[in-house]
Amino acid sequence: MKKSLTLSPTNKPEICDVFLGDGFKLLNIGKYNSTNKTFSTFRTEKKHLHRKSGSLSVNLQVLNELNPSWIEIIYESSAGKRKLQISKNYLIHFGRQHAFRETNFEPQIFLELERWNLTDAIRFEKQIHLQQSLSFA
Repeated sequence: MKKSLTLSPTNKPEICDVFLGDGFKLLNIGKYNSTNKTFSTFRTEKKHLHRKSGSLSVNLQVLNELNPSWIEIIYESSAGKRKLQISKNYLIHFGRQHAFRETNFEPQIFLELERWNLTDAIRFEKQIHLQQSLSFA
């Protein structure tokens, strides 16, 4: 069964809660800011870190349907909380898509924890825009 995304308004007009539903229950998976096109969510080392690859994931349906420009994760590990930011383009280019059939999870894009670097993502975005402007010249 395909899961569906639902946006629910909050007290701030530009921000919506993002819910993933399967027809029986809704799970709040984050927030979407339509002004700066950012999907924000919370992840913990214990529940969300894919230990084998050292990666965090983002739901592919979020990327396709919401089409955020930026992804922000508040990540809590044994070292404390930190904010991880990345662009959608960077995540798609450097991440790996995977879905776990045995748990009926939806497809995700995984990116190694050390690659969640805003500076690298901004540099990558500038390269993309430079290449696009050169191809139109």
